[in-house]
Formats: sequence, structure tokens, C-alpha cells
Amino acid sequence: MPRFPITLAGGVVSTLDTPEDFLAFREEAIWVPTFEITPEELSNLDPDTIPSLLERCRRRYSAIGPVEMDLASELLPRQMWNLTTILDNAPSSVPVLLRSYDPHSRSHPMAIRRLLDVARSMCVDPHKPIVLQGFRGSPATVEEWVQTGCNVFFSINGSVTSFGPTEIEGIRRIPTNRLLVESSSPDFPVNIPHPMTPRFLGEVIHLISQVRGLPHEEVCRATFINGLSAFQGLMSSLRPYARP
Repeated sequence: MPRFPITLAGGVVSTLDTPEDFLAFREEAIWVPTFEITPEELSNLDPDTIPSLLERCRRRYSAIGPVEMDLASELLPRQMWNLTTILDNAPSSVPVLLRSYDPHSRSHPMAIRRLLDVARSMCVDPHKPIVLQGFRGSPATVEEWVQTGCNVFFSINGSVTSFGPTEIEGIRRIPTNRLLVESSSPDFPVNIPHPMTPRFLGEVIHLISQVRGLPHEEVCRATFINGLSAFQGLMSSLRPYARP
């Protein structure tokens, strides 16, 4: 049983890694589907077809992503160009999730830098939500993202247990109205002897509340409000995204 139980009212599903756990929440929560784009798919996209692809996504999905670049690929410039096109053309009502950290590599600082390069090169729409999935970064990185003018949200998962002092300070510097939490199931288990599931999201919220020096309930309330702001597909639910 979770040490810090919460009531989930909704969330984002891209890859169903733990179907049995998801089914347990199906009746009590609202889930918005996302259209995931792998590095290979990002490389192979024809820029001229991206607007029509995004229009289909708008009708069928509530979010685009996670979109991920392969930093080791010789096609990285093409991936960056296509990602810029996606961000420029995505409807304002459809958030774009960017995977800012690959748990299987050590290239996170470079990934953040590449994503920042893309954000700075695009035509900024201050209303278009961009969610940095699995964010970890320094206070300076947080400030750089905020200064892009993008409607950016920083989503924290259980990898916070491995953050260094600079990255911990980065969590403290995230504006309260830009903070999100994620389970990243089944990766990054937090104080549990089995793969991570949404049922244990309260563990992540507890760690964030300790780092930021805020009550558990306040982090729940902030992430609920921010979740509704970032994902308009959740607006039909008035129940808290994460409630004690």
C-alpha cells in the first residue's frame, strides 16, 4: 500500500506499461491519450505533411508526445527541424510533451540544451503548452526555459531521488504555476520494491513537498491546477488531479 495515498482524478497515458494498474483507475479517473513520436518517426517525417498530421492529432488525441530526439543520430538536425515545425504548427489547445531526459543515457544536459535551441528558434505562442517530461536541471536551466516566453511546464518524476544539489535547487526554482508530477510507469520506483505505477504518485509528491518546503496538500493542489491548465482534455473533470 502507498505510504502517501492520493485520489487520482486524471492523467496522461502515452504508453500503457502497466495495464492492470491502469484498469484499476479507469473508472475513477479521466485519462487523456497522447500521440507519441519516437526519434525514428521524427527523423522520417516529411515537414510538408506535419500540419495535416497535427490536425488529425487534434481530432483524436489530447496531447502530442512525448516527442524525443536521438542525440547520437546523424539525423539529429532533421529531428530538430521537424520538432520546430511541430511546435510551430501544433494547435494552441493541444500540449506538446518533450522528453527532456533519457533514463538509459547520460546525455541529459545536452538534451536540455538541444531542446532549448529548438524552443528559441520557434515562433513563440505564449498560450501553447509545452511539457518537459522527466525534467531535471539547474536553476539556470529553469530560468532559461521561462525566459523563452513559452508556456512551459516542468514535470518531475521519481528520478528526483538521484538528483544532485544543483538539480534539487532547480526544483525549488520552478515557478509554482509551472510544476507538474508524473509516475513515469514503470520506471523510477520511489521507495517501493517493484516497478512504479500511478498508485504511488504520492511518493513523488511527498519528495517534491520536502524539497520545496511546502505542505503535501499544497503540491497536490498546485499540480491539479497546472494539470488542467496544461491539458485542456482534463478540464471536464473538477476533481483534483492529486488529492490527499
